[in-house]
Amino acid sequence: MKCLHKEPSKRFSSAQELADELGRYLRGEPILSRPVGRIERALKWKRRNQRLFAALAFAAAALLLGTGFSLLFGIKFQRAYEGEAKQRQETAKEVTRFETMHYIDQIGAAQVSLQANDLATAEHQLNNCRWDLRHVEHAYLRKLLAQKLPRVLWGMTV
Repeated sequence: MKCLHKEPSKRFSSAQELADELGRYLRGEPILSRPVGRIERALKWKRRNQRLFAALAFAAAALLLGTGFSLLFGIKFQRAYEGEAKQRQETAKEVTRFETMHYIDQIGAAQVSLQANDLATAEHQLNNCRWDLRHVEHAYLRKLLAQKLPRVLWGMTV
């Protein structure tokens, strides 16, 4: 409402100007004065409620800072977790590689013991191999060992 505005520069300068504006309104023509916009309305509210505005601005800033720090720490911890997961995966691969190499060494030692006719050592080496790593080579050496071992039947060597 231009005619009631607090600032004199924003009011009608004369009664004739107000009458012209009312005439345009009654004839359905576009009026020259405009309603108060959102920004101007918000600025007026801010001037009327300075303490409430300050409290709301402080709360909004605190929320933004809290969200920012949460995101920052979340990203930091996510990267750390991914790094640890990668390290655990590499460690697991290394352990598997070591266990496989140990199995190969056991099979090799069992084969050397069989060739030297040290049957007790060969049997011990084959028995100590991990079950999940045993394959054809283990079965083959086990078969050779069975062929070389004396057969015992009712406490008598056959």
